[in-house]
Amino acid sequence: MEHPAFRREDRHLVHSGRFDIFTLSVRSPEGELLERDVVAHPGAVTIVAIEEDDIVFVRQYRASVDAWLLELPAGKLDPLPDGGVEDPALCAQRELLEETGRQAGELELLADFFVSPGWSDERIIIFLATSLKRMSPSPQGPEEQHMEVLRVPFPEVMRMVWNGELRDLKSVVALFLARERLGHILPDCAVDGGGGGENSNERTGK
Repeated sequence: MEHPAFRREDRHLVHSGRFDIFTLSVRSPEGELLERDVVAHPGAVTIVAIEEDDIVFVRQYRASVDAWLLELPAGKLDPLPDGGVEDPALCAQRELLEETGRQAGELELLADFFVSPGWSDERIIIFLATSLKRMSPSPQGPEEQHMEVLRVPFPEVMRMVWNGELRDLKSVVALFLARERLGHILPDCAVDGGGGGENSNERTGK
């Protein structure tokens, strides 16, 4: 199907900071000039790290929602001097080491998608990390300094998703992709409303 032709004509910087905000001028197929505000983002990675039958998580404070959230390890792609961004696989290894003290012996790309294209060009690249090796973590920034690293058995993880206890969308999407990819390896779980919850099965001592 051939789509109507929209044409971007101009981009005006509104705010420069950790993330830049632009107003885009776009010409519609009917010739109308439209303005759309967009947050520019270099992109980020999310890592499903598997240790035995457990998934490695981090719990960290998120100021935007004023809450501590359980999430998969993740991080922003660093900008390069030439205007590009670092290789996502290198970023995934760096973030996994910084946040959890693990290094992946094997790293597999699972997906690359836009997070919320209605207002941002941010993309998330999801990796599956296996054959983990324990290293020394190197947390960056106050949130990571206070971050907690957890291992959660996969059946319990999926119960947390269905029960609404795991609220970070990138983590939920990544976990379903990993289950599809490794369904023959990861143990399945029955979905019910009973018991468990993340606190009862966290393996903080590992």
